[in-house]
Amino acid sequence: QSVHYSNASSMASGIERVATKSFWELSSENIVKSQNAREHLDWLVDKLEKETESVRSLQRTKGVSMYVSCSWWSSGDSGGPTLYPKQMRALAELNLEISFDAYFLY
Repeated sequence: QSVHYSNASSMASGIERVATKSFWELSSENIVKSQNAREHLDWLVDKLEKETESVRSLQRTKGVSMYVSCSWWSSGDSGGPTLYPKQMRALAELNLEISFDAYFLY
């Protein structure tokens, strides 16, 4: 669905702008006080499982895509976040993929 908006400069010129893409975010940052990705994912899954039908309805909407994206910082050379099987099942039930952006601080 397009979002129509106007501002003072576009109103003066008679131009209406149409945004064809939008972005919504649900973030655990500053809510979950942990550096463990699993705890952040538990928080997110808990929120989304309560709204499973709404999530599925949105996913059926043309042009809508949903995914989980995590940032992970490491001060070492190896390792990384690990997911519990129940978290993987929950994400699969919600039809959500997960990606991790890894940053290595040296």
